[in-house]
Amino acid sequence: MKLDKFPIGKAVIPVAIAIAFGLAMLTPSIVSSQASPYNKQRNSGYGGGGGGGIGISIDIGTIIDQARRTSRPPRPPHRPRITTKKKCKYGGRGGKCRKKPRVTVVIDIPRVQNCLVRAGFDPGPVDGKAGGKTRNAFRAFQEANGLEKRPRSVYDKPSRDLLFDLCKQPPPPPEVVASVTPSPGTASNCLPQDLYGRLTSAYGQRSGVRSCPNACLPKPAGYGQVELDRLAASNDITWCTNCVRLGAYLPLAAILKIESSASIQLCASPPAQACYLPSPAIIKTYPKVRTIFRHLPISIGNEGDLAVLIGNEDYGDAIPANHNAQRDAAALHTLLTEQLGYSEKNIIDLRNAKLADFHRVFGSPSNPVGELAKRLQQRRRSDVFIYISSHGMTLEEEGKSFVLPSDVQLDALDRTAVPLQQFYETLGKLGAGTIMLILEANFGRSVEELIDPPNLPQMSMNVMPAIPVPGLAVYKASDRDQLTLEDPEYGIGLFTRYLIEGLAGKADEAPIGNGDQRIDTVELFVYTSNMVRTAARKSFGLEQKPMLSEIDNIVVGRLAGR
Repeated sequence: MKLDKFPIGKAVIPVAIAIAFGLAMLTPSIVSSQASPYNKQRNSGYGGGGGGGIGISIDIGTIIDQARRTSRPPRPPHRPRITTKKKCKYGGRGGKCRKKPRVTVVIDIPRVQNCLVRAGFDPGPVDGKAGGKTRNAFRAFQEANGLEKRPRSVYDKPSRDLLFDLCKQPPPPPEVVASVTPSPGTASNCLPQDLYGRLTSAYGQRSGVRSCPNACLPKPAGYGQVELDRLAASNDITWCTNCVRLGAYLPLAAILKIESSASIQLCASPPAQACYLPSPAIIKTYPKVRTIFRHLPISIGNEGDLAVLIGNEDYGDAIPANHNAQRDAAALHTLLTEQLGYSEKNIIDLRNAKLADFHRVFGSPSNPVGELAKRLQQRRRSDVFIYISSHGMTLEEEGKSFVLPSDVQLDALDRTAVPLQQFYETLGKLGAGTIMLILEANFGRSVEELIDPPNLPQMSMNVMPAIPVPGLAVYKASDRDQLTLEDPEYGIGLFTRYLIEGLAGKADEAPIGNGDQRIDTVELFVYTSNMVRTAARKSFGLEQKPMLSEIDNIVVGRLAGR
């Protein structure tokens, strides 16, 4: 067939051929015999005859697809799906939620420690710090009481509540103790009114010291409100109403430190009746007492002075032992020889002194000149220091008080004991320059070991000198028949412990002392009495009030240069 018979063919065929060659040059993939479903019959299309001409196959479908792709706009880049923001419970900014705010909770760590001890778990020392031993003991308590699924921390309130219930203590104080009344002051710069009056009357106003109420006392069991009000009014007592209770003994220094740092007030929780058991016996020396005065200046000028130390501990089967008497005397011996400058040869040291020993040293009605008087005759008005740790007793109906020798017979006190008023008169006749008599003794109606809180005196009779003796200063550990306490830190009397501290130089330090390197009667008494009264109330929840006889203010110690 000739193409010229079809006029249109003359124009279409060249154009088609040009398009095919052009596309083949631009896009090789367009010209293909198998590129599209439109080219299903390769040899049956246009130009595919069997006459041996040039065969051209054009894939129209591929051309159309390419045109469609080039006509579409480009797709935007992939973007992550935007989700709704989670609401923050405690607020936040920048897409970040704020964490739950922390709440600081203040808890009574000493009470937790004391209750752990009572429950049989060892928290280490009762120091008010939640250290490793305390935390481990608390966890052991939780596991032993079915609380192993609770948070393993002393701050877990349900666990603490169970511990306090088992400890049988009063309900715990509020966890945030900002409302607790701060402590009125430390034992050195805040004095009860009577001690403040005695200090200012002797020396005038002292800077740095002020008058303030006594430390509070916990209410004793078994008293009605009317009786409590009467006792408070007659004994200068303030009952504790808003304080953190201690479950066991804590030294005064630790209590004052906790109160100062935490701005809270601590108070002891004595039982309804306290029985003081004997401490381990130390017969000759008690070295720990050196820690009281090792940082204080040594005294001077006492080499020629005389001293008598009496520690009556063993009373056989007649009356109970006086458990800390020999440690008391040993502690004073260490103070005199190592700190106050006394010569060993000038100290008369009596342990478990019998009535004959009292008569030998101080004289008797039949032999008024004893060993002490003979020694004083060889010196020119030496000063005398006398310390007696012993049992005492008072016959209130007869108006007599006695120091009890170790061989006393309770049914014959007039014959086997030392009458106290007569003893004062004997000392006044010795001819000494000054005499300081220290009585670490109870003078009740009987020899008693049990203390009924708050340990107030029951007698009206005073055992101090009825008539002041010139040159004689009598320091007594407690008021009338009030029982004395023992300091567990040192195993000696609470009064003896602070007397040693005062004599070693603390009584001369400001604000109570004037720093003149001399210790006077009033300085020593105010310092010692204030410390004893504060320690008794805060550490024991009991009362102990030292006494001083009426006397002019005299020098009882001299200190070396600081």
